[in-house]
Amino acid sequence: MSNRKASEVLFEAYLDANGFGGLWQYEKEHVGKSKKPDYVILWESDEIMLEVKEIEPVERQEGARKVDVYGPIRQQIKKAQNKFKEFKDRRCAVVVTDFGDTTMLEPYEVFGAMLGDLGISCEFDAVTKTAGKELSGCLFLGRGKMLKVMKHDQSLKPENTRISAVIILERLDRFTPEFYSAVKHACTCEEQKLGRPLKNVDRCRVGFAVIGAMPVELRKVTCPRVRVCRNPFTPRQQRFPDEVFRGQFDEHWEWQNGYINRTFAGPQADDPEDEHETRFDSGNEDL
Repeated sequence: MSNRKASEVLFEAYLDANGFGGLWQYEKEHVGKSKKPDYVILWESDEIMLEVKEIEPVERQEGARKVDVYGPIRQQIKKAQNKFKEFKDRRCAVVVTDFGDTTMLEPYEVFGAMLGDLGISCEFDAVTKTAGKELSGCLFLGRGKMLKVMKHDQSLKPENTRISAVIILERLDRFTPEFYSAVKHACTCEEQKLGRPLKNVDRCRVGFAVIGAMPVELRKVTCPRVRVCRNPFTPRQQRFPDEVFRGQFDEHWEWQNGYINRTFAGPQADDPEDEHETRFDSGNEDL
């Protein structure tokens, strides 16, 4: 364990917390094969090969600058390809994490890295020089690791279909139910004290007061979670299973009918703050 990278330690914590304890192996030897993907997970009677990659942090630059949000993700996909060359009959996936906030590690950026720089399309009236209100879906504009633009006719050809998914691994920070209860109680007391409903700025002030007074271990929980972004061109027999990685905080994403859609969300995947009356934003109302 001492030689593990931070990303591997986090991934093992995720596996053990989500029912895979005892079902995974690290750098398992495979008879007749020279490569050892980082992790093998036993699923039903099958094995899933997983290579864990960590995006290297870069020094932040001041001022305006151009940022390639896809490049760091594509680099990790490329590094993982070599590990899977001998496993064409297995289900293979890349797990990517970014502890340094080097890139925007979100499903849309991952699909852009996989299928091509992300764009949109809509109707355009050349006479009035106005765009239509309806979007016709996502466009992938080249450079993707799983979808190649052919030079002779600009057609699209799937490649690297052996990688069935790129999986975002991240730490998720959430306020606890106890914290929300404390804020709700504090807001009620403050309304009684002021003799009027609280404005957003009042709720914000009360919330931060509770944050300052409440021990961090009672108000905040940090847990690992994954968001699975499936490769739509992987053959069915090597497709990443729908049933795998469906924890309380997890998500599954797919490209369907021209759009990138979330197809699964665990019961706690969305921030519970969205369901509470107390929100920590100033809003637009008068102060």
